Amino acid sequence: MTRAHLGHARVLHAAGLCRAAGKAVAEAWLRAEFEAVDAVKADAERPLARAYADLLDRQRDAVMDALPGALASVRSLKQEDDPEVVGALLLSVADWLDDIEAEFGPLVADALEEGFLTGALRLGAGDLQPDVTDGARAVLSEVVSRIQGTTATTQAEVGRIIVAGIEAGDTVTEIADALGAKFDDWKAWRAELVAEDVTQAVFERGQVEAYRAGGVDRKRWLTQRDSEVRETHVAADGQEVGLDEPFVVGGYECDHPGDPVLPASESIRCRCSSLPVTTEKKAPTWRDERDAAIRAAYPALRDAEGQTGALATLAERHSVSERTVRRALWE
Repeated sequence: MTRAHLGHARVLHAAGLCRAAGKAVAEAWLRAEFEAVDAVKADAERPLARAYADLLDRQRDAVMDALPGALASVRSLKQEDDPEVVGALLLSVADWLDDIEAEFGPLVADALEEGFLTGALRLGAGDLQPDVTDGARAVLSEVVSRIQGTTATTQAEVGRIIVAGIEAGDTVTEIADALGAKFDDWKAWRAELVAEDVTQAVFERGQVEAYRAGGVDRKRWLTQRDSEVRETHVAADGQEVGLDEPFVVGGYECDHPGDPVLPASESIRCRCSSLPVTTEKKAPTWRDERDAAIRAAYPALRDAEGQTGALATLAERHSVSERTVRRALWE
C-alpha cells in the first residue's frame, strides 16, 4: 500500500487474515477496519483535491486575462444577455478537455489502485496484483468525463456573473471582483467535493475488482451507521448480493457505493463501502477429528482384517463402540 499509514494497513490485514481463515470479523474490528478504509480514501482524495484547486486557479487566470477583450466582443455582437455565449468567450470547454484528461487520468487510476490494494488486504491477500478490467476502465472513463464536465458548469456560471454585471452597469474591475469571489468560493468547497466523489467511485470499484481477483463471490453494502447516513442508504445497509449482481439503493441498481450510474442524490458525499462476504469455516471438534481418523484408517484395516475385524480394531483404538465407528464411516 503506497499511501496508507502502516497502522491502517495492519488493521486491514488483520481483518483480512480472519476472513482468509474462515473466521467472522468481530464488530469492534469491523469498525476499526471501516475507519482504516476511510483513512486510505482520504489519502487518495488529497492529490485530486489539490489538482482540482489548481485547475480552478488556472481557469480563473484564463477568465481574467480574457475578460476585457470578451466584454468588448460581447458588446459589439450585442450578446450581453446570453450567459452561454458570454461564458464561452472567456472559458471554452473544448480547450480544457485534453489537459484535464492528461492531469486527472493518472490520479484517478492511482485511486482505483489504492482501492484494489485495500480490498486485497481485507481478504488477507496482499500479494494480489491490480488488474484493470473493462468494467473498471468504464468507471475510470466516466469519472474523468465528469471532471471535464465541471468546466461546463464553470463556464455557465462565469457567463451568468458577467451578464448580471453588464445589466447592473458594473465596471470591468467590479465584474472581475465578482468572478474572483466566485472562484474563491469554489476552491473552498468544490475541489473537496469533486475529489471525494471521484475517489469514492473509483476506490470502491477497485475494491470490487480485488474481491473478484481473490475469488470472493458475494458482497455486502455497509454504511457508516451514524446520523449522517441518508435514509436510502440506511435501508441498503447489510444488503448482500452476488459479486456480479447489482445492489438496489433508493430504487437504483449499482455495482458499488459511489457507482457513477447512480444519480447525484444517491452518490454525492456517499461514505459507504462494500464488504467482501467470505464463507466462515467451522472449527473441527474433537469428534470431527476422531471420525476423520476412523475414515482414514478404515480402508487399509478392512483389506487386512476384513470388515468385522476392522470395525473391532477401530472401536478399541478410539475407545468407542462399534456402532460409533459405523456412524463415523457411513452416516
